[in-house]
Amino acid sequence: MSTRAIAISVGALFLAGDAAGVSSALLTHPVHAGNDHLIVVATHPGRVQLAALLILIMGIALALVAVVIFPVLRRHSEVLALGYLVFRGALETVTYIAASICWLLLVPVAQEYVRPGSPSLASARSSGAFLLDAQDSIAAVTVRLAGPAGTATKRVVAVGDRPGGRISPAGGI
Repeated sequence: MSTRAIAISVGALFLAGDAAGVSSALLTHPVHAGNDHLIVVATHPGRVQLAALLILIMGIALALVAVVIFPVLRRHSEVLALGYLVFRGALETVTYIAASICWLLLVPVAQEYVRPGSPSLASARSSGAFLLDAQDSIAAVTVRLAGPAGTATKRVVAVGDRPGGRISPAGGI
């Protein structure tokens, strides 16, 4: 595959991943904005399941970016190319899978919560709160660790071979 074809593929994958991520955030916004999260999830289970699918699509698209760009990055530095593949391809994808699982598990918990005569209201409420907190924590790990580490690797590779190229202490080029 030519460098141009790789660049076009990477751009398309980033756009697809971003579109899926933004769409999933829009679909799950009412869950985070509402007073009783479980009632919102129970009344719109398809919306939450679609959001989980979109999170998976985002994770797969962004993992494929690392796979597709690997040959180009390897020409500059095999070690950093492997680092980018591990952070962007593997670790970040695992966090997206875990976030999707949390959203999918939230649906049966919410349905149990709203079921008339359910003896496990307190249990469902605490399980739902745990799943939402877990999903938020997973998202924080992804945003604060995996994404920046992959981006930093890509920056080092992009700048490293240029004459006089260096990275400032702040991380910019």
